[in-house]
Amino acid sequence: MEVLDKIRWGVFFCLIGLLIFFSNFSVLPVDFMDEKRIIEAAFLFVGPALSILFYFNYQLGINSKIIFLSGAVFIILLWVSSILAPLPQWAFLQVGWYILLALLVLMFAHLYQQHSRRYIKFFIGGLFVLAGLYLGHVLAFTIISYFRENWPLWPNRARMSVIMNGQQLVPQGFLNFSNERFFNHIQTWTLPLLVLGTLYYKRRLIVGIRYVMYAIIAGWWMLVFASDARGTFIASFASLFFIIFLYRQKVKEIAKIYIFTALAGLVAYFLLFWLPRLGNGETLIRYSHAGRLRTWKYTLHQIAAHPYFGVGPMNFSYIKFNPPSSTPHDIILQSAVEWGIPAVVILAGLVIWAFIAFIHQKNPRPKRKTLIKIMLVASLSAGLIHSMVSGIFNTPFSQLLFCLILGWAVGYYFNQKNMRLFIKRRRLTARVWIIGLMLIGNLIFVSQKVGRDASILNKRKKEYLQTIKNKKLGRRIYYPRFWLQGKIGLEN
Repeated sequence: MEVLDKIRWGVFFCLIGLLIFFSNFSVLPVDFMDEKRIIEAAFLFVGPALSILFYFNYQLGINSKIIFLSGAVFIILLWVSSILAPLPQWAFLQVGWYILLALLVLMFAHLYQQHSRRYIKFFIGGLFVLAGLYLGHVLAFTIISYFRENWPLWPNRARMSVIMNGQQLVPQGFLNFSNERFFNHIQTWTLPLLVLGTLYYKRRLIVGIRYVMYAIIAGWWMLVFASDARGTFIASFASLFFIIFLYRQKVKEIAKIYIFTALAGLVAYFLLFWLPRLGNGETLIRYSHAGRLRTWKYTLHQIAAHPYFGVGPMNFSYIKFNPPSSTPHDIILQSAVEWGIPAVVILAGLVIWAFIAFIHQKNPRPKRKTLIKIMLVASLSAGLIHSMVSGIFNTPFSQLLFCLILGWAVGYYFNQKNMRLFIKRRRLTARVWIIGLMLIGNLIFVSQKVGRDASILNKRKKEYLQTIKNKKLGRRIYYPRFWLQGKIGLEN
């Protein structure tokens, strides 16, 4: 194995470890979302930097001119949209961020092609450790809350107050996320993969371990109900119905695990969260739209006013526009309002083509490989469905999980086609140098922009709250986007 490959595997293992750690603990003196964004940024600087080095030696083994042409037109449209945006620097930050995420996906796809069993073992194993640790501390704190008055009840972060040396610590309580919906994003991606773990390793596990894995999945469902995560619930079961429609009898055992673990999680919710408080907590299912209809109406008006190039990447959050939120909570509307309709049509066409190609590839043998394909479809479709009502593609750890899952899917697809995703370059052409230097420039720009913003996070929050107070622009709360304080333009 080459030195560069060893470093890439090291990045992969570090990412799994830090996803586990920072989903359960916090060490940086910033809000949880900002902390997770900083962690994500660190990986987006290291992983893509390795990918850029790799780019000078290897080229993509995709020969479709239509894909390359569509991709090039899409990037050009985003650049034009960014140039025309009220805040071009923020727009180019968003575009540059997406490019780094794409490079990370390609790195993970290469790692999967290199050693698929290792990738699956450590990824799924890491997800079970993450979920098990999180469940452990939620259960511990929930039991303590029965005996201690005013102890925080997960996920009610507002009730948490720990004072040390006159300073309030962990104001978001034991949730460890700035909002329970950001935690729910992780659940949406991971529930299908946790189910995959029980089936993929079914014959290799002793009965006791298998039941522990079922218990963790049931506990994950319990937290879905406890946090009133209707988006995760609907997306998970909609994706289940989708794979049932696609694969029929092959999904029978998967459906059983979904249903029984969800029912067990519901029972656990009633026993641990609802009954001890005689139903005085939050309702199991929310019926409000949380202001989304107003936001969607505003977004549609903006799309009609800027149909071709949009308002600019991330510029939906421009404070002078006074948007109802920092994101439309719908990935299609968000893309259309910020990039313009032509760019969205191109991207939607590429996504639909890729999804159909992945679904219709011949089912492999042995059965375990077919299970991988089915559950990758379940995870990705659950994320896409959830994105219709949430910002699942905006939050830090959700983006990293998406990269890990999409990289896995790309690597799997090329493995089944007996094709190499990357092939050795014969020579370095002028085009290779131009693209490579542009990627390096993008990495430098994004790193300096994020680094500067990270150093003044508290200042930006104070300026935002003061602006809201002086101009009476609405409630004095944060609307997350790139950072927890997601409204941009205060610096102008």
